[in-house]
Amino acid sequence: MRIFSVIVLTAVCLLFCGAAPTPEKSYELPIIMYHSVNKYNTGDYVIHPDKLESDLQWLSAHNYTGIFSSELISFTEGKKDLPEKPVIIFFDDGFYNNLIYALPLLEKYNFKAMIAIVGEYCDNEKGQRQSVYYSYLNWEQVKEVSESGLIEIVSHTYFLHRYGIKNKTLLKEKDESEKEYCDRMYADSEKLSEKIKEATGKYPDSFCYPYGRYSAASEKLLNKLGFKATYTCNEHINKVMRGKAPSLLGRYNRSGKYSTQYFFREKMKLK
Repeated sequence: MRIFSVIVLTAVCLLFCGAAPTPEKSYELPIIMYHSVNKYNTGDYVIHPDKLESDLQWLSAHNYTGIFSSELISFTEGKKDLPEKPVIIFFDDGFYNNLIYALPLLEKYNFKAMIAIVGEYCDNEKGQRQSVYYSYLNWEQVKEVSESGLIEIVSHTYFLHRYGIKNKTLLKEKDESEKEYCDRMYADSEKLSEKIKEATGKYPDSFCYPYGRYSAASEKLLNKLGFKATYTCNEHINKVMRGKAPSLLGRYNRSGKYSTQYFFREKMKLK
């Protein structure tokens, strides 16, 4: 009789109270930040194509799946799921050698990646003879890499990828009014968003902070400008979940000085 009463009580509780809520699924999201890919010199911001291929092999062998920033945004908005082990790969600044060396490897391993472009760098390449040592993508090449289906283009500012030059950085100047700062940011963002839309067919929804420098004011303003994800240079693994905007996400700089094994196992602690 006592057992029967417990069963009845449990059924009534479930009927009127509902089952215990299921916690929202969350993911650990590593983000890797590359820059230049070059056969002829390596350093903190330059990696050899062979090492990039080794990285892609390692990620594939350990069941990581490359995703776009737009897919991450869709997940946080409850519109889609993510693969079990997602990873985002960035190529910052939009080097010409990303087209020559990185894209063929992304195609070989069917791996998605992001390129964060600087508008004025693309402008300056118009009609220029390009070099894998130092050149950047021009606007026709931005269109080309976007059409591969494996690269998504995001904003890295138009004229504000500078360090320590007055009114040429992302942060508000001490003697700059709130309106002046907002106007400067809006003009830069609007110009680059329109150029990216012209080249790729879509407006960018993600923003990479130049040199990783950000502030509460810049975050608030970028949100108003329509950016749904922002990326820094802080090195940590991100935890992402539905209902939580992907802002100020951390990224690990991929120095060309490290082996693939050391970078993933020791520096990023990936499994």
